[in-house]
Amino acid sequence: MIGKTIERNFSIHSSDTHDLTSKIRMKASLLLVPLLMCGSALAADILVVLPLPFTSHVLTFKPLFVELANRGHNVTYIGALSLPETQNFHQTIVRNSSIDDLLERLVEKLRATDQWGFLSYFWQYGSQLMDIMLDHPALQNLIQDESLHFDVVITEPYFLHEPLVALGHKFNAPVIGIFPLSPTIWGSYLSGNLMPFSYVPSYKTAFTDHMTLTERIHNTLIQLYEFIGTKYYYLPKQEEVVRNKMKFKGAESLPSLQSMLKNVSLNLIDYHYSSGYNRPFENNILQVGGLSLARAKGEPLDKELSELMDKSKGVIYFSLGSHVKTSELGEDAVQEIVKAFAQLSDYQIFMKWDGDFQPTGLPPNVKLSKWFPQPSVLGHPKTKVMIGHGGLHGIMECIHHGVPFIGIPQFSDQESNTRFVISSGFGLRVGKEELTSEKLLGAVRALLTEPRYKENAVKRSLIARDRVMAPLDLAVYGVEYVLRHKGAPHLRPAVLDLPWYQYLLVDVLFITIVVPLVVIFIVLKLATWCRPFPPNATPRK
Repeated sequence: MIGKTIERNFSIHSSDTHDLTSKIRMKASLLLVPLLMCGSALAADILVVLPLPFTSHVLTFKPLFVELANRGHNVTYIGALSLPETQNFHQTIVRNSSIDDLLERLVEKLRATDQWGFLSYFWQYGSQLMDIMLDHPALQNLIQDESLHFDVVITEPYFLHEPLVALGHKFNAPVIGIFPLSPTIWGSYLSGNLMPFSYVPSYKTAFTDHMTLTERIHNTLIQLYEFIGTKYYYLPKQEEVVRNKMKFKGAESLPSLQSMLKNVSLNLIDYHYSSGYNRPFENNILQVGGLSLARAKGEPLDKELSELMDKSKGVIYFSLGSHVKTSELGEDAVQEIVKAFAQLSDYQIFMKWDGDFQPTGLPPNVKLSKWFPQPSVLGHPKTKVMIGHGGLHGIMECIHHGVPFIGIPQFSDQESNTRFVISSGFGLRVGKEELTSEKLLGAVRALLTEPRYKENAVKRSLIARDRVMAPLDLAVYGVEYVLRHKGAPHLRPAVLDLPWYQYLLVDVLFITIVVPLVVIFIVLKLATWCRPFPPNATPRK
């Protein structure tokens, strides 16, 4: 088939049939090489372990897991969220009510605190999650069953799933990490990637990549606090979890948790410079941000939604994502939002609603629902504005479809993401502390009437779509690359093996600066002591 295709398309420059046949064969062999290389990764046994119920994280990478199965790999998924059934995809759902309660308390704490308290609660509660989760029978069976075999393990090693990296040791398989945002200082350190504090802001701040002196000081301090606290407080707790719960044959020879984390083969990050600040990455990180959108047409709109959108002047979409109930804004704030929407009667409002009470005085142009097909809504030409909490995925979808955005950030990276939207010129912020109908209405009308917001959103969309390879294809390629190259150890930066003083060139600076200065000082001293005394001078005693 390949030969026939080449024969049809090959340009004939010679009358010599023998030469032509040789050229065809050579061309075919060149085309077969990459096919054979890809074939070497087919039908691999892939383990995906994501037992903590982080909805947005799992749904982001769901297309990758399904696509791997569609391409012939045997994918075993053990996780908290149910994914679509498909050929070669085997899933075991693990849920724990204690985990759900703990996460709910954690989110409440994170929303009510500042950047410094955020990290303290994250470490305190986060270190308990895997300790509880690993008692689940399905996970203990995975850990203890000696008959199981996997060629690669995919998990979330830098975000509360750290102990699961030991499964790579159990199965003698490379580990591929997924990460829900740009690597933090801790994730950067463990993967050997640069994170210059001078222009890479912490995701917990609202700084851009052009910081003032005060902001750079703040950024440096919060980054160092996160690094030191994670390394000396949080990681030892997770190390205890590994020793207590990861008991399998050979576990007695497990390296330290930090060492195993430093040996993750490849990281697929939910990030792209179109939706975040540009920063350096080594070859062991692939930016696959938007992988669920590259080919996504979205779920089809039902007849009711489609008719509402088609006949409207425009659509405004409101959603606070999967981890924040809209009612948690409080009754007063919700009524302010409703009041603003009532003054936008020409527009159709879709408002994702979940909570313990129903808003009163709801105008006829507002439709409430627990769920909307968000990509399809944002992709409709009538959608004019999205109002959200500033989650990375919602912003990515807005960028992909060129929709201006208003952020009402709640916690975590949402303030940082919203600041990026503002600095990129396609949106505004209305803080939860200033959420009034006047503020919200003013922001919406600005985005509706000032062309620059839409123009900048479209510019970002063009950047996001202009890639060498679609994010989903890149993610699949990364997994198969690691399989083909037996863990791809050549991608591992040498910095991971260097002690800190070598990485920072402290030894070089000492040899090239301190030692010469000491020698010069000694020479000058000796010269002073050895110079001849002037006549009639009293010798030194």
